[in-house]
Amino acid sequence: MPDDFKVIALMSAFNEADIIGQVLTHLASQAIHAYVLDNGSTDGTIDVMRPFVDRGVVTVERFVPGGTEGAFPWERILARKEELARSLSANWFIHHDADECRDSPWPNTTLLEAIQTVDRLGFNAIDFEVFNFQPTNDDFRAEDDLSTAFRYFEPAAAHDRLQIKCWKNEQQQVDLRVLGGHEASFDNRRVFPIRFILRHYPIRGQQHGEQKVFRERRNRFIPAERDRGWHLQYDSYEHVMSFIRDPCTLTPYDGDLARLQVAVEHRGADGLREDSERFALELARKRAEFDALAGRYDELVRARETLAQHLAVVSADLRRAEATIQELRAAEAGLQAQVKQCQADVAAHRAIAADRDRELRQRDQELRQRDQELRQRFEELRSAESRIAALLSSKSWRWTAPLRRIYELLDAARGDGGNSFRGTQT
Repeated sequence: MPDDFKVIALMSAFNEADIIGQVLTHLASQAIHAYVLDNGSTDGTIDVMRPFVDRGVVTVERFVPGGTEGAFPWERILARKEELARSLSANWFIHHDADECRDSPWPNTTLLEAIQTVDRLGFNAIDFEVFNFQPTNDDFRAEDDLSTAFRYFEPAAAHDRLQIKCWKNEQQQVDLRVLGGHEASFDNRRVFPIRFILRHYPIRGQQHGEQKVFRERRNRFIPAERDRGWHLQYDSYEHVMSFIRDPCTLTPYDGDLARLQVAVEHRGADGLREDSERFALELARKRAEFDALAGRYDELVRARETLAQHLAVVSADLRRAEATIQELRAAEAGLQAQVKQCQADVAAHRAIAADRDRELRQRDQELRQRDQELRQRFEELRSAESRIAALLSSKSWRWTAPLRRIYELLDAARGDGGNSFRGTQT
């Protein structure tokens, strides 16, 4: 392998004995070095890798991080790869998995030569197009060639499409953990527009799928990492299911067509596609707005017609109201005249009442004066009565009784009315 331009694949492995030998062989054929982190494999993965040490494999590191026992420490693995990228001597690095093979997007060009081309063109990062190969039978064995055993693939899911996992060593700080290992993030990143090819072999058979998904991966994911949206690739798997796929549901793989695909569907085309999708969405939104406005216009036309009808009714009501107002004004004028007449009558009655009141006051005054006179006369009568009573009870009155009898007889004898002797004497 050339030493003047060196690319190291930072690979992590856990129980990949059936495939890692072919992955390392493929990397060596592409002139790519490998630094392997073995996360406690128990299936002989270490034994398979041992012959590759110093023959493409720089080191096999027994990676046993602290933390939750039995967990799958993905964030710590990514952090260790970041450390290695800062300490190892290489021109470029690849964040690599043990179940994948990476190829140049150009025929008859090794992965190393393709990365050199990208370097010369002034880019410092590479994205990959993922081809997920699925088993269509349960016949795969470790000695079988991957390209022959797995001939059908499906595109990556939306959450797995971003694969900026190859970058130039510019002594910069690289962050692999920002999106759970889906991209190498760093300042002044310039991603090559054409994606390279990533052939991914996650499941190799029914037994392997059950072992990997349900016993070695899904129940070992750390909850805190799941909360960050990591490890979504196995969420749709169920315990009772077949991992063997019908070829009719997949696409047959052709390397030339794959290279043509990545050339045509480059990152710029993705931008155009995204712009087109955004334009289509915007157009659909505008169309929906237009339809809504058209419906609103129809509603307004109907509302206008209804309003015109209401306006005609209101106009008729207004005319009737105006006639009623005229009648009310005439009635008001009549009432005002009646009020004035009533006010005049009230003034006249008040004058009469005032005169009557004066008369009553004068009459009352006269009655008071008359009463006073009557009281005075009554007092005089009482005084006279007292004198008469005193006279009648006096001795002189009793002594003169015979004489008064004589006078009465004489008056009776005379019969001259008021000219009697008694009256004269009295």
